[in-house]
Amino acid sequence: MPPCGPAVEIEALTSEIAEYRRRKEAAVDAQEYTQAALIRDKEKAVERRRSELIREWAATVDPVDLAEAVVSLREMVAILRRT
Repeated sequence: MPPCGPAVEIEALTSEIAEYRRRKEAAVDAQEYTQAALIRDKEKAVERRRSELIREWAATVDPVDLAEAVVSLREMVAILRRT
């Protein structure tokens, strides 16, 4: 069974989006609205690229493997919530 995790690039883009969000919030807090808008635009561009990559990756994933992973993750979340 091939790995059904997202590509390394998708994970990197996810981290990049989080960093843009932190920077955008800091700019808003500092009332630097022009800077915040520029950061938001970069964030949106990265989000679009990430979405494209996820769609490409999703086309290669076996739906049964994906369903099994979802069930497993739900079980793990339930266990973590109980602790």
